[in-house]
Amino acid sequence: MFGSNIWLYNNKESERYFSLGGYFAIPAGSYDAAKASMNLGENRWKGVLEVNWVQAIISKVLYAEATLEFDKFGDNNNYAGARLRQDNVYELQTHLRYILNDKNQLGVSYFHTIGGETYLNGVAQNDRQTSDRALLTWTHFLQPRLQLQFQGGTDLHVKNGPQENWRLNFRIARAF
Repeated sequence: MFGSNIWLYNNKESERYFSLGGYFAIPAGSYDAAKASMNLGENRWKGVLEVNWVQAIISKVLYAEATLEFDKFGDNNNYAGARLRQDNVYELQTHLRYILNDKNQLGVSYFHTIGGETYLNGVAQNDRQTSDRALLTWTHFLQPRLQLQFQGGTDLHVKNGPQENWRLNFRIARAF
């Protein structure tokens, strides 16, 4: 995937931020039509548009964030000998972030996703997805630009998709 966010509004005094992001995936890599959904690649283009708003609720302490995401899919004309088409996917991501100190932050997140019904040769597969999930996050800064992040969460509700009973993520990131 390629892309980036552009900060259209960045007001440090009011601690209010607005960004627009665009990403796209190209159909690169190997793809075996006989394996259909078991491929790592999708053999199709994909685009993602994100609109993000961040607002301080308590200055320097508590922040609210909301992101709306829109995913658009190209067709896979070689999906196990069929044509695969997929409806758009829409996601709402909400986050509350609490700043404990200059090295530690806590967060709680809620995600709601809908859409994405697929069609094989024009026939609906009745697989429109709906999901809700929650995550708890602890972020620790080892250095101002080096971050450790731990997340734990679960799916609250899933219709037509894989359901996670428990998720644990660990990330090391270096900002540049």
